[in-house]
Amino acid sequence: MRAVCARFHAAGPVLMACVLTVSSSGLKGASAPDGARIHLNDSIVGVPVAGAATQAHVVRTALTAEELAAPVDFVVSLRMRNFPELEARIQRGETIPKTEMESRYLPLAADYERMASWLRAQGAMSTLADKNHTNLFARGSVSTLSRAFEVTFARVATADGEFTSAVTAPSLPGAFSGTVLGVGGLQPHIRMHTQALQESEGTEAAGDVTPADILYAYDGSVGNDTKGNPIFGSGQTIAIIMDAVPLETDLTAFWQAADINDSLSNYSLVNVSGCPSSAGQTTDDGEVTLDVEWASGIAPGAALRLYAVPSLNGMYLLAACTQILNEGLATIVSQSAGSLEVTDSAAGLQAASPRATQPRIPSRWSTLPATRT
Repeated sequence: MRAVCARFHAAGPVLMACVLTVSSSGLKGASAPDGARIHLNDSIVGVPVAGAATQAHVVRTALTAEELAAPVDFVVSLRMRNFPELEARIQRGETIPKTEMESRYLPLAADYERMASWLRAQGAMSTLADKNHTNLFARGSVSTLSRAFEVTFARVATADGEFTSAVTAPSLPGAFSGTVLGVGGLQPHIRMHTQALQESEGTEAAGDVTPADILYAYDGSVGNDTKGNPIFGSGQTIAIIMDAVPLETDLTAFWQAADINDSLSNYSLVNVSGCPSSAGQTTDDGEVTLDVEWASGIAPGAALRLYAVPSLNGMYLLAACTQILNEGLATIVSQSAGSLEVTDSAAGLQAASPRATQPRIPSRWSTLPATRT
């Protein structure tokens, strides 16, 4: 299972290191002679031309005019500098000042702008700026990206449906050799999934485990301060990432049934790179409702921000993490979905988490089910 913004408690520079640090080890095809193109072989996963209905496979290589004109959201991730040193310092529990991150570890702002200028020249449009100049989020048509990255797209079928995805590795001009880690988002058929939920109907909490029960079990305070405001979670901001949005009426009904002193004034919605698709809303509305209800129920004194993404593709999750870091508000981040590391590209794993520098070796998340709130 990949660890993308998966429940960590950190803020400022430490949060930045957890999410946006990227490793340069193990990637192939990242250098080229002057004038040649660099082939980012680890930016995609191979797709067979035939396979079981539940496994990704190519169903058609010729694309229609409409499919060629369809937009694709993607990200170009730059390499961190002196990454092994940075990772060792983080493992020792150090907090790295922003000034030192800039001077020694983050990609150079000049390299970020050079790549951004090239993408604009190819016809791609920026969708999200990264204050840490590490990831360039952009959008372009299939035909635009096919030409810019010299990549082949095809129709790929999975259990989730059909997608227009890259089936060959992208490449870049040799001038970018050594600065680019990989290109993500070119295979939208690769995505995380939530666990199936068995929902029960009811409006009363009697006989059920409530947030107050959990707080009591962990010696958390269930009381209010002298002004009547909830104590637990006070001064904290919880960020939740999901490809669906709960009904506000469900939230207020949960708070009332569980006797939670919370209100919608503590809850805000942030759409990232668009908004959830109808498919995500249908599949994951139960999961996101559970996440928001129990996060707010356990910590009613905290502000809660839901970062809604179009799908659980790793590129969108990275965009949500980038948005969270840009704002600098969240002290706790939760994302409740998962997938096998072997289903994603090596570059995608490394762009998302410094823990995943060897994506074919199980990480500490691999033995867990999808992360839950």
